[in-house]
Amino acid sequence: MLASGRTNNQIIIAPKNSIYLWPNTNLEYPEMIAEKYNRNDIIFMHIYTFFRYHYHENIRYIVADHSCSLNFGQIYKIMFNNQIYKEIMKTELILDAKEFLKI
Repeated sequence: MLASGRTNNQIIIAPKNSIYLWPNTNLEYPEMIAEKYNRNDIIFMHIYTFFRYHYHENIRYIVADHSCSLNFGQIYKIMFNNQIYKEIMKTELILDAKEFLKI
């Protein structure tokens, strides 16, 4: 169910409960797209606000909109965070499977 437009597609395929980084403070446009595709689980945040105030909070998958200008340090933090997120989710899936299978 891909749509026309890179932002639309990024929002559609973003992992559940992601933080979606937006290049400016006007979040109405991405929120409108998310609502259109029933992606109300995504948290939209201005890229500056995220790196300035929220990076240390709960680990969630981070998606940066294609139009964001990121420096190397920001790209590294996103990649590192997403790898940690994947490992946590893998561990939770394994634990859930063991509980389900009574292993």
